[in-house]
Amino acid sequence: MFRLPRLLAALAVLCFLSSCEVPSAPPVAAPASAADPHQIDWQRSLDDALALAAAEHRPLLIAVNMDGESASDRIVRENYRDPAFVAASRRCVCVVASVFRHNPRDHDDQGRRIACPRLGCVTCGEHMAMEPLLFEKLLADGERVAPRHAVVLPDGKKVFDLSLNFDLRDIDRALVAATNDVTDRVEPANPGTTWEQLAARRDHAGRVALEARLAVGDEDAMIAALDAIARVGDAGSLDALRIVGLQHPGDTPHAGAFFPGDFFSAKLLAKLVATARTRNLETSLAAVWRSWFVDDDQGLMAALAELDGSGAQTRSLLLAHCLLLPEAAAAAISLRRVLPTEAMQAVEAVVHATGGPFSLLGELDRTPVLIETVPNGTAMPETAVLERTLGELEATPRADRGADWNARYAKASLDLGRRHLELRQKNVQLLLEDAEQHWQKALELDGKHAEWWIERARTAYFLGRFADEATYGQRAFDIAAAGKILGSPLQDAAAVEALRWVGDGHARMHAERAGGDAARELRGIAEGLRALARVAASSYGTAKDWLSLASFCGVLGLGRLEVAIAEKGAMRFPADLDLRQYLNAALWNSGSTDRVPTIAEAIAATHPGSADAQWFAGYAHMLVAEHERRTEVPDESSANYAAAKRFFAMAMLLRADYADSCRAMIASSWLGRGLAHAQVGRRAPAADCLVNAVERAANLASARDGLGYDVLDLVDKIFEWRDAGPSDVDPQQLLDRLLDAAPGNPFYGLAIADSQLREALRADGRNPHRTERDTVDAGGKPIRMAMGLPTDEGDAYLRASIAAARRVLPFVATDEDRSMLAQSDTIWAERMLERNRLDDVQGTLTEAASLLGQQAPPADADTAMLRKIAVRLRALLGEARPRQREGR
Repeated sequence: MFRLPRLLAALAVLCFLSSCEVPSAPPVAAPASAADPHQIDWQRSLDDALALAAAEHRPLLIAVNMDGESASDRIVRENYRDPAFVAASRRCVCVVASVFRHNPRDHDDQGRRIACPRLGCVTCGEHMAMEPLLFEKLLADGERVAPRHAVVLPDGKKVFDLSLNFDLRDIDRALVAATNDVTDRVEPANPGTTWEQLAARRDHAGRVALEARLAVGDEDAMIAALDAIARVGDAGSLDALRIVGLQHPGDTPHAGAFFPGDFFSAKLLAKLVATARTRNLETSLAAVWRSWFVDDDQGLMAALAELDGSGAQTRSLLLAHCLLLPEAAAAAISLRRVLPTEAMQAVEAVVHATGGPFSLLGELDRTPVLIETVPNGTAMPETAVLERTLGELEATPRADRGADWNARYAKASLDLGRRHLELRQKNVQLLLEDAEQHWQKALELDGKHAEWWIERARTAYFLGRFADEATYGQRAFDIAAAGKILGSPLQDAAAVEALRWVGDGHARMHAERAGGDAARELRGIAEGLRALARVAASSYGTAKDWLSLASFCGVLGLGRLEVAIAEKGAMRFPADLDLRQYLNAALWNSGSTDRVPTIAEAIAATHPGSADAQWFAGYAHMLVAEHERRTEVPDESSANYAAAKRFFAMAMLLRADYADSCRAMIASSWLGRGLAHAQVGRRAPAADCLVNAVERAANLASARDGLGYDVLDLVDKIFEWRDAGPSDVDPQQLLDRLLDAAPGNPFYGLAIADSQLREALRADGRNPHRTERDTVDAGGKPIRMAMGLPTDEGDAYLRASIAAARRVLPFVATDEDRSMLAQSDTIWAERMLERNRLDDVQGTLTEAASLLGQQAPPADADTAMLRKIAVRLRALLGEARPRQREGR
């Protein structure tokens, strides 16, 4: 069981992830039903589920799940796929929550839903949105943990709420008992087939039926469906509108006079817009269209303008397209529908004045002239030097304080302000304001120094005055360009540096300008894009410049350009970590995960001598392999893990100093393969992969993959008891192999010992004979619950735990690691004494006491004395449980 709050803050940085979360994933083609015995019929939203539960007088089944946690993984693959559990769930209205994204997209290019590959039925966006709502409205009386299951009756009474189960079948038994008197929920024999009947349904199956009919309907049918949605639909009707809004003429037998671009007829467009507005879904539908914006598709642009032309994000996107070939003409036609005549004339004047429309990628394809000159840097003296410089300048007589003195004072103040900012010291604002005042004086006295204007732009940036930043950068560029007699200004380092500030200032001002005066906003977009593109394409362009341009395109909604620019930048700077990560993330966000290794391999082929390019190609294959595991197709990951290994081996050949990193990544690829085998229940091959990983890198204690799994997870999964039975891997034989691969390393022996202890307690948990015991929850909070009595099966696991811990005891260096064996020893003694047995109780207590620095029991100790010593050791060890570690 995992406490969710510790996880939420990390989601934003999950690789592809964490946050990451497949275009190739199959869309939901049909609703889950009683005919599908392995799929629970999850509802799309809590509102839908509550409405259904009330209307049908059915209990609500709540399920909270997570990735990377053993019980959650087993529940998904065993309980949720078990026909008996699914049959019991049919008596309920079911909702599921998980904060993890598995597919990058919830819908394909035709607007069809892409079911979550882990949970089915719902999209990832739906089960992610469900999680906070459940804990706010229905689960607030308990901890925010996963897995957690509850059944709530229509009157609000909670029948059960389970979050700590040693035996996962307890959930099955609780569900059956709670719903024993409830009839199965099945599709009605005559659910209704009119558009009005379909639009009024709130269950997942009904919504799927509506969407499936729309996907093959002609225009008249769509208009009739839209009328019905306007009358009886709700917020959940967005998926139906999405289907209509992304229909292309080649997909459906439309008829009639189509809107320009042959996308919509004017009649269908008007009906779609009116329906979206009636249901207050125009903003949501516009976001759909912006997400899948089709370059140079005049019909879609016109429809987007009609639907949401006054929305800030939509208008920014259309304005940006007015500047860019080949879609500029279509964007202008679309904007004319929503902008007043005078505003549109001003927009067209800006396009003309800024030299547009132009091809942004064409600008970037210009081959730079390579020059050895280094661009203006930002290196600064240390704080003490700057303070001394300011003191010396302040001693200068006022009569001698001319332009140069003011410039020197301004630069020292700026640099000292930046130093204070780095150190989080006071007076930053005063120093920056001082710098600006002196730049102003210096440039009033002598305004022809490009480098002074550049530094003034830098000062404006730190002051957050981004309009001034762009203005001062432009002044610097004009001066630098005027001084360039021959050749392009972009061959001058100062001119390029000046443009950086122009582009950065306009990009940062965009949020403030969006939704205001259209011509002003467009001018900022035009000048920002052109400046950033010219800098990136110049011989002084850096990886950061390409990143800035790609990021600005992303802000504007130009997703395809964002990816293309990041790709071009990575081709030019194959070793830059930030740019490569941005490219991978942009591909993920656009649903183009399959292109990640293709692009990385193309970059590696273009730079065959670059170890970095080879390394990133290997990493790209690792990302996709992890993605295949995330989307429940682990067997497909094998080829990508093998490809990753080849590229890392090549990188190691090219750069000897990369050997450690490459070996670690190759070891990680073996861990990934092992986890893929374990995911489908192949424990012996998973163990082989673990040994292969340790042979490549002996110390893997801190290794963790992009899905959050580590070595301990793999060990747990190798030995984990499942519905199919116990593991076929012998723990002592595996430990022999691991010690051969990593002699003297106790980590793997302790991992096996901890795993066997865990399985011992789980084996007891499966015992139907139970008694109330004191224990702790996942967070260590004391609780009391019914727990299974010790079993012979549990004894066997515990013997294996003790044997593994004893094997590596000579290598253990810390008290914490020694306590592992002491814990298993003490638990052994306790379970024997509980059954009034003395099997090796004396020996285990003696060993545990020695490890904990306590007095051992005397040789003639009676049962009462042994019990007393066991109690004393338990007080030192804490609760009788495996090691506390994240996610377990």
